[in-house]
Amino acid sequence: MAKQKNVYFFGEGKAEGDAKMKEVLGGKGANLAEMTNLGIPVPPGFTISTGVCAAYYENKEKYPAGIKEEVEAGLKKLEKLIDTNGPCHITLAIQHFLMTNQIPTTPSHCIHQVSLCATFGSY
Repeated sequence: MAKQKNVYFFGEGKAEGDAKMKEVLGGKGANLAEMTNLGIPVPPGFTISTGVCAAYYENKEKYPAGIKEEVEAGLKKLEKLIDTNGPCHITLAIQHFLMTNQIPTTPSHCIHQVSLCATFGSY
């Protein structure tokens, strides 16, 4: 049985998804993938599948095996495409936060932590 893909990358005019994948990527992820495929300038990034969210709650708030490695691979791919001396310092703060902390369970907690990292430079 093939391993289920959980992280879908988009950037440089190609995406690992499209508008037909709303069930897998969610509405925003599917639309970002579609815009990328159409050649609309979209900053590179990746979408974590909706299946990860479902698995998280089905497994007593534990992430599925292998998700950390998939996110790390997505971040490495993203890092190659961004200018680390440019305005993407917030992206780097997010990367560092995700790699050194448990993934937050609420979006507001994540936003708060990342904004502290980006503002004060402390991780």
